[in-house]
Amino acid sequence: MNARHTGPTPLKSLADIAVVAAYLIFVPPLAETMLVAAGLPLTGLPRIAATAVLFAGLIATAVALLALRHETVRDIGLKRPASMRSAIVLGVAVAALIFVGLQELQRIGVMGETRLGDMATELKGNIALTLARTGLSLIMVGFVEEFVFRGFVLDRIAKAFGTGALALSIAVPGQAVLFGLAHAYQGLEGMLFTGAVGLVLGVVFIAAGRNLWPVIIAHSVFDAARAVHLYYAQTVAS
Repeated sequence: MNARHTGPTPLKSLADIAVVAAYLIFVPPLAETMLVAAGLPLTGLPRIAATAVLFAGLIATAVALLALRHETVRDIGLKRPASMRSAIVLGVAVAALIFVGLQELQRIGVMGETRLGDMATELKGNIALTLARTGLSLIMVGFVEEFVFRGFVLDRIAKAFGTGALALSIAVPGQAVLFGLAHAYQGLEGMLFTGAVGLVLGVVFIAAGRNLWPVIIAHSVFDAARAVHLYYAQTVAS
């Protein structure tokens, strides 16, 4: 009888993280160069379309690495929760807490919208773009980033250090650091905020029994709410 598969070795786990990191470091700048060469703007609908392609490539990379290690998406937490209703309630509650926290940080002047680049202004008066961003957040961004960071990367960091509590105590903040660094284009305060959000979502993921659905819902709802809020604040309330 074959021994039960327990996942990749520590060295292979680190190699998997390196592959994902290489994708995040090299592929987006290449895509940006291609957009410029094609004469397309780096804002608006062309960027949303490019983002969708990049995220599709990112999750395809993670799924391919899982297949290479003879694992499935269930092994990193993409499985039906015991109660989908509870997962939705938890996800929406976490999204609300993060959203309120961000608004408070902005109110006291700790955070600004500059971390979002032109997203802070390009939604003004543009309902089509706002709907596109909201749809992308709900359908793809939250799902892919949670699958990759709270699912795949957290799992690989944990397996690089073992399977116990010590491994998780390294993996949860470790994936949050990588999540923050992946948003370096938002500047220092953006990386710090995003890293903090990644830490919160990592804790929620573990508390939910290593099930990705609560954090996917939280991430998707937060990003969508932020896009709608930016549109409202700059178009309706101004």
